[in-house]
Amino acid sequence: EDDADALASRKHAQTLENEEREPITSRYDYPPLWAGGIPPDSSTISMASLHYGGVREHDLHSLYGHMEGVASRHALESIRGERALVITRSSYAGTGHHIGHWLGDNNSRWKDMKDSISGMLAMNMFGIPLVGADICGFGEDTWEELCMRWMQLGAFYPFARNHNNIGQRSQEPYALGERVLRESKHALMLRYRLLPHYYSLFYHVALHGGTVARPLFLEFPWDAQSRAVDTQFLVGSSVMVAAVLEGDAVRVYLPPGEWFWFESGAPVGVGGAEGAGDDENAGSGESGERMSGGD
Repeated sequence: EDDADALASRKHAQTLENEEREPITSRYDYPPLWAGGIPPDSSTISMASLHYGGVREHDLHSLYGHMEGVASRHALESIRGERALVITRSSYAGTGHHIGHWLGDNNSRWKDMKDSISGMLAMNMFGIPLVGADICGFGEDTWEELCMRWMQLGAFYPFARNHNNIGQRSQEPYALGERVLRESKHALMLRYRLLPHYYSLFYHVALHGGTVARPLFLEFPWDAQSRAVDTQFLVGSSVMVAAVLEGDAVRVYLPPGEWFWFESGAPVGVGGAEGAGDDENAGSGESGERMSGGD
């Protein structure tokens, strides 16, 4: 066994020695395929860099942010003696067991708001339940209608944060006029009412795995139409969010079962069909949040 270890060590040393004689930078930093067309060493250290134990950055890059987040959480909890909340952009398989994630730098555009739903749902299915996007957009200047609608949607992200870049227009609700402030407050008050529901979902996920925000097809796998819906989501199994994603109307697909407006309790209808909301409903409290009464 000792001879085998010694042989492996010599082979490893020989490999490193050979690599030092070769143009390793081009091999690791400029491989044949680039993810997204961006060089792997863009805005970071060279992929040829060596970590402790002789492991290349090329083989650890995606794990680095994960391990940094885990170490940050452990350090905070050791120093403060209480649970820590750590949010990372760089993540890996297993990150959701330790810390949360935000979806990175987006822009103040309708498309980015829409795409945040599929991003949030994907991360939940990847095992990272505490996730959300920068509400109202990180880059570019937001505007009143977009930010109001995004606040109505983002209030129901598992991780809800309005955040933007230095030099962009202020996008606190109070900075964008009375209507944005009123509707943002309304959406956030709904979130506060649902916090026990969110907390119970997170507790269940921590013990058993699963999702907090989930696509319709996870709850209704037998319903073929639910599989194509990427503009709505469920918070747990009972609350469905269907936000206005452009303009002043929302089309909603109702999965099988009876559905009711969350706030008023008034029946919406029996699932299995699409319905249309108008600006009066979408902007004055009935902003797409619904509750299932079961099948």
